Amino acid sequence: MKKGQSQQSSEKAIGIGVSMGVVVGAIIGQITDDTGLWIALGIAIGAAVGATLGKILSGVKNPADSEK
Repeated sequence: MKKGQSQQSSEKAIGIGVSMGVVVGAIIGQITDDTGLWIALGIAIGAAVGATLGKILSGVKNPADSEK
């Protein structure tokens, strides 16, 4: 996969992760009556999961190794 395509795939994965995090955070926030906290947590967790999935899908076997 070309470097440009890998970058786009990673960005899409982060976007999807953040989107899912906002949805889950809003739902949990409404249930617990603390929407602000849970949306922020959903964004953070979704971005982390999306970044990890982006690295995995781009062919990096261990995402921690890509920083070296």
